[in-house]
Amino acid sequence: MNNFETAQTTPAHNGGNVLTLKTLNTFAVDVITLPDEDELFWYVAKNVVGRLQFLDCVIYKADEAETELTQVAALGAKNPYDREILNPLKIPFGQGIVITLRYAGSAYLIWLGAGMILNAIKSSKVILKVHAVENLSFSSIVWQGVWVELLNPKTVLFFALFLPPFVSAGAGEASVQAQLLILGILVPLTAIPSDIVMALLGRSVTKSINENTRARLIMAWVSGLLLMAIALNLHLQFI
Repeated sequence: MNNFETAQTTPAHNGGNVLTLKTLNTFAVDVITLPDEDELFWYVAKNVVGRLQFLDCVIYKADEAETELTQVAALGAKNPYDREILNPLKIPFGQGIVITLRYAGSAYLIWLGAGMILNAIKSSKVILKVHAVENLSFSSIVWQGVWVELLNPKTVLFFALFLPPFVSAGAGEASVQAQLLILGILVPLTAIPSDIVMALLGRSVTKSINENTRARLIMAWVSGLLLMAIALNLHLQFI
């Protein structure tokens, strides 16, 4: 288990996108040649975070018993020279913002799971039927999808992490942009077949579930208990 913290970056320069892609591509190639964890930690701090022009970076490593985090590599004020760490810290598990977020996230997942089950129990005797469906124009549906994707942080993270290894940064910034555009178009195109199947089956499956109170109740219990299990797993680590 490893973590790293970084400070705010310096102002962006022209060609920043090319620099980022070159750095990530170089790391993807060099990582298989690094002999051990220490080399990997310092490589990330110096040759990835440093080249991306971050001001500060601290990488932590958890001990085998996962009882404390130890600073194993750094960049900036914590690293005055070579591979020295100024006043290296050891942080016991259960302290700091990470554990606070873990408990807050677990509580939220449990709340969602319990809410799904309680709502299903309340509505178990209700038969859901649709008498009228609002017809939206094709352009309205497209724009809804665009806004959902733009406001979804998972989309940004996916493209930022998944696409760069497939881009060649040696041909210049214009070529990099063209490659990213092509890859960005190919990704949704590959999802069209599964989306069509979901669209065709969605109406009949939804109708069957809505008219079957037992099926709705079972699905709610399974979904709710799954969320609760994920919350418990954050602390018990049974998976």
